[in-house]
Amino acid sequence: MSIPIYSSATKDLPKPLATKCPVITEEFVKAYGSKPDFIARSPGRVNLIGEHIDYADFSVLPLAIDVDMLLAVKILNDKNPSITLTNSDARFATKKFDLPLDGSYVSIDPSISDWSNYFKCGLHVAQEFLKKIAPKYENAPLTGLQIFCQGNVPTGSGLSSSAAFICATALAIIRANMGEEYKLSKHDLTKITVVAEHYVGVNNGGMDQAASVCGEEDHALYVEFKPELKATPFKFPQLKKGDVQFVIANTLVVSNKVETGPTNYNLRVVEVTAAANVLAKKYGVVLKHDGPSSLNKGNLRDLMNAYYARYHNAEAWDGEVATGVERLNKMLELVEETFATKEGWLFC
Repeated sequence: MSIPIYSSATKDLPKPLATKCPVITEEFVKAYGSKPDFIARSPGRVNLIGEHIDYADFSVLPLAIDVDMLLAVKILNDKNPSITLTNSDARFATKKFDLPLDGSYVSIDPSISDWSNYFKCGLHVAQEFLKKIAPKYENAPLTGLQIFCQGNVPTGSGLSSSAAFICATALAIIRANMGEEYKLSKHDLTKITVVAEHYVGVNNGGMDQAASVCGEEDHALYVEFKPELKATPFKFPQLKKGDVQFVIANTLVVSNKVETGPTNYNLRVVEVTAAANVLAKKYGVVLKHDGPSSLNKGNLRDLMNAYYARYHNAEAWDGEVATGVERLNKMLELVEETFATKEGWLFC
């Protein structure tokens, strides 16, 4: 399924576009003195089921929400192309950088916490994709752009402001360079953006990007990562006493994944990976990982598949629910046998 494209004349224009596009267009004109060529949008998300398991390739159930990131974009035809980023939030200063004339990538310094790094992550994965589908970009620069960014996903709130920004960026870069006739699939946009935050040192899974790209109104999204990346929307049930409702509460606690990674998010990824490898050594199996993990050391799903291949001569789990429940219960037994004692838990 392709990324949907709308115009101001589209019937039943989605409400977020109908209300927000005129505003960002006006702001773009104030910033750059002319109208943008198009607007790219990607929403934030919340997760219903499956915390800290997407980077272990286990399925999750998030949903997209109405807060989002919009990028108003104007295509430039300069011989020395550059990108200028302006943000509606005064906390984020205007940035400008040149695009390498030889088609090489813009450098990203993850040691510096700068909002433009997230744009550069989206730019990087979009450029990789363009090099594969359009050979002319192998040794040639991308198109120069003026961009105005407007978002209302609270930063550091756990609603995936970074994923919304990166997905909107990659979408904008591909659209600007391939033209309005090119139809970008949701699968391709999800697949390329899953790894984008790795370039700023975040060892994330793919839940946030999948929810932002593939989420649908009034639906939750069942996201599977193995045996292949797949996002299936499920419509909420119609109940006799009303519709299903969710309350999203803002605790006002800010946690930047990049800045707190060594003690929070990234540390959890390392701990889960270490646990998988300890279990693999105990049960004499070799972990084979072929996913987009920045650690590339094997994860808990790899362990489950390797264990069942050796001890039960079984194929890798294909996502079937009953089989998954049986195998996950067995994995819980292995965890308790390995890490628990009568005195309490041992931690490795």
